[in-house]
Amino acid sequence: MASKAARRHAAKRAASARKRNAAKRSKAAKKAARTRKRNAARRNMTRKKIAHAIRTELGRYPTALLC
Repeated sequence: MASKAARRHAAKRAASARKRNAAKRSKAAKKAARTRKRNAARRNMTRKKIAHAIRTELGRYPTALLC
């Protein structure tokens, strides 16, 4: 049977491991959020570019609507 000191040491070790894991998780979460934001921004830019291209094309050739 483990002594009181050994049990306490194990508990402390487990607690610090939990803290370490939490820190790792938050770091990973931050990284994931950053990537998500970056991807969203890229998607929006592409959408804007396409919309703008369509608008300018129509502005340039209004007859394109007729054909």
